[in-house]
Amino acid sequence: MVYTVKNGDYLVDIATKLGVRIGDLLDVNKLTIASAIHPGDQLAVPVGGALPAATAPAAPVAAAAPTAPVVAPVTEYIVKNGDYLMRIAANNGVTFKALLAANKLTPTSLIVAGSKLILPPATLPIPVAPVAPVAPVAPAAPVAPVALAAPVGLPVVVNTEYVVKSGDYLMGIAVSNGVTLKALLALNKMTVSSSIFAGTKLAVPPATLPIPAAPQPAAPATAATNGAATAQQTAIATVLSFLQGELGKPYLFNSAGPDAYDCSGLVVAAFRQVGIKLPHQSLLLSQKGTNVDWRAVDIQAGDLIFQIGVGKTIISHVGIAISSTQWVASARTGDVVKITTIPVDDKIQAVRRIIN
Repeated sequence: MVYTVKNGDYLVDIATKLGVRIGDLLDVNKLTIASAIHPGDQLAVPVGGALPAATAPAAPVAAAAPTAPVVAPVTEYIVKNGDYLMRIAANNGVTFKALLAANKLTPTSLIVAGSKLILPPATLPIPVAPVAPVAPVAPAAPVAPVALAAPVGLPVVVNTEYVVKSGDYLMGIAVSNGVTLKALLALNKMTVSSSIFAGTKLAVPPATLPIPAAPQPAAPATAATNGAATAQQTAIATVLSFLQGELGKPYLFNSAGPDAYDCSGLVVAAFRQVGIKLPHQSLLLSQKGTNVDWRAVDIQAGDLIFQIGVGKTIISHVGIAISSTQWVASARTGDVVKITTIPVDDKIQAVRRIIN
């Protein structure tokens, strides 16, 4: 089956209309999430998808006495922690464009848990909520494992199961479970552009990296403070989600995407996603935000980490932390955007926090 692109269509919207995953739509058409489409283009429909049913013209009806115009009911939606605009639109059967227009927002507008949005009438199929699993029948008493189940001296690799929560993204799941993104994707036969939804079950390989300590519960905050913290978390999650989609793209000097990046260009593109405009030069970037004493406090996700390059005397390299131990950077010609371990303290020249 073939879908013909219409005026106002975009890739995520088309995937929702066809009832398929965005990753499958991109794969079958050899596209990326940044590919441009135009009215009249034809896209192949992945297996399992269906073309939207055409609306049959209504039979003419005899004129009736004029009645009061029908006003479409206005539905109110309260933003939850982990929500973002595109997901709210898809979950409620409305186009991203219509949701933005109804609330006078832009694609980079920030939303905060507890805020209220107007939902226009649904024009797309509303995704079916995941069916709750049937409670398992209580098993019989477990049988003790046989001693010779595995050869002596060979460790048994045990994968664990992770249930995706609202607001999760693949890179965050990997970091929080102490595994590399590459290992998590390989085990689940996914790519960096694969979509995940609340309730999805992922297999997690054994940890090979330090697992971040669980955050300590914060002291009760006022409503204003709580709102600001939620906005900060939402902005950082947006930056990290963008970086996940750029992994593997090549280094290119003086480039800020969408197909290639140098180190400062990757920073500029990432923070542009949350409406923050930054200079495309690592030395100038080191003068933005607030200073972080990385020797005294932990580096946080979203912090910028600066180094002096080999043979240089001034700051000439920058990357973005995704946890207290790992960062994403586009380092040099011949390399790609990737996750590596944060350099040791003595090799760091500065740490700056842009989102406070």
